[in-house]
Amino acid sequence: MSEETYQEIKRISGEELKELLSNLDNIFDLGTGTLLDESYLASTNH
Repeated sequence: MSEETYQEIKRISGEELKELLSNLDNIFDLGTGTLLDESYLASTNH
């Protein structure tokens, strides 16, 4: 798989995850959503 294809898949996955987190924020309090978002960001900085 080319680097461009990989980056595109990563970008789409990121957008879907942000959408999911924003839905979770509606269910849980903001602190829970922030915690999930920070752990996602930390996992993508490798």
